[in-house]
Amino acid sequence: MPRRSRSKSLVRSRKRKAGDLASQRLDDGDEEPLASETSGADKTRLGRASSSNPNALWPDCDAWRPKSMFDVYYRLTAVVPREEWPAFSDSLRRPLPITFRFTRDAADDFRAEGERVLSRWAAEGLGTRRLGLVEGWQLHMDKHQLREAVPGSDAASVREWLIRGTESGLLVRQEVASMLPAATLGVLPHHRVLDMCAAPGSKTTQLVERLDGGGGVVVANDFSALRCFTLVPCTGDGTTRKHPEVFHRWEVALALRQHPLQLQIAMRGCALLEVGGLLCYSTCSLNPIENEAVVAALLHKCGGGRRGAVEVESGADAVAAELAGGCAPGMSTWPLLDFRLARHRDLASLRASARFASPSGGSADVPVREKRLYRASMWPPTAPSLAAQLRRCVRLLPHRSDSGGFFVALLRKARPISGNLGPPICTDGAGGPGEAPANRLRVVHAGRRLLAAELPPRE
Repeated sequence: MPRRSRSKSLVRSRKRKAGDLASQRLDDGDEEPLASETSGADKTRLGRASSSNPNALWPDCDAWRPKSMFDVYYRLTAVVPREEWPAFSDSLRRPLPITFRFTRDAADDFRAEGERVLSRWAAEGLGTRRLGLVEGWQLHMDKHQLREAVPGSDAASVREWLIRGTESGLLVRQEVASMLPAATLGVLPHHRVLDMCAAPGSKTTQLVERLDGGGGVVVANDFSALRCFTLVPCTGDGTTRKHPEVFHRWEVALALRQHPLQLQIAMRGCALLEVGGLLCYSTCSLNPIENEAVVAALLHKCGGGRRGAVEVESGADAVAAELAGGCAPGMSTWPLLDFRLARHRDLASLRASARFASPSGGSADVPVREKRLYRASMWPPTAPSLAAQLRRCVRLLPHRSDSGGFFVALLRKARPISGNLGPPICTDGAGGPGEAPANRLRVVHAGRRLLAAELPPRE
């Protein structure tokens, strides 16, 4: 995917404000929502269209969204049980609740000012809850509802308090799913941490605050300052609640293009990790090709089975349940679909499928460029020991945790890695494949969040 320049991002922002994005228009054949399916808040927003801009009926974040190939693909992939699909699909089209965490500079009097209202909302059962694991809160309302708060109301006072806290650096507005990797990693003040994909920086600052002057260090790597404006390469298809345009730009090929690079970065992280250290691999994607398939391939390359050099740690589900309020285990099996959503049992069967039905009748050749995107590592593992480890991974699902779609795997390097993990991503200086370079390390960009905490050698 080509990198979007900053100027294009600004143009996109203006189009979004004017309602001119493609994602804010109805496709041919899509039906408008029935009046009975629209909430009171949505009716208020839908009634603000102007005669000069009918697209204003579809605001940026909280409008009803038409069906797309995205829905068909993930229903076939079975990322949630069939009976949960309606709730899951509906949650993908609702805006995110407001979440934030305090920084260590937040004084007690500042906290108390806002928490008087927040604690009362929590006691009333409105849905506001304390995020004790990260010193934060999740509100029962989204940013649109908070903006429309009546002056003088509790919501208006919380809005002004949040603005002051954000501007003064006393709190950080961060989605609850984004807080999970650092919380799962369990960084202590004396740890050394490598953040291999640091932009835009909220997770990195969360890691730094956990050190709290204890002698540890966080090394934050990224490829380019442009990633402060757009994370590439990244499908980000779990972020539809924040970026609804994902529904319209989504395609099968997106995850296929990212999988090899994601695996390469994960292998490099394991090669740099000390024995006994932890590695947290996480994505904002729903696709098992970007998630469990990468973890399974990494385990396989590191020996696989119960005595492999790298193992998936248990316990991430408990952290996710406490922080996000609900989660699902990792997937141990999934179908591999081609561009026409036909299933293939393995890479050989996909490459053997020379023809497919054409929409205009007859048949046509399967493009070679399509077949080249698939790798054997994208299929689910057949070894029961690997499948069991994948179930220790964690998935955040919007209808269960009221968050974005997210994936986390916590891995431990149990023993030295033997063999070749493949060529390093990009190094300066000497160093063989799978080894740390003798000189300076430079990691190329990637849209995946990967954290590696190097622990001191055991006494």
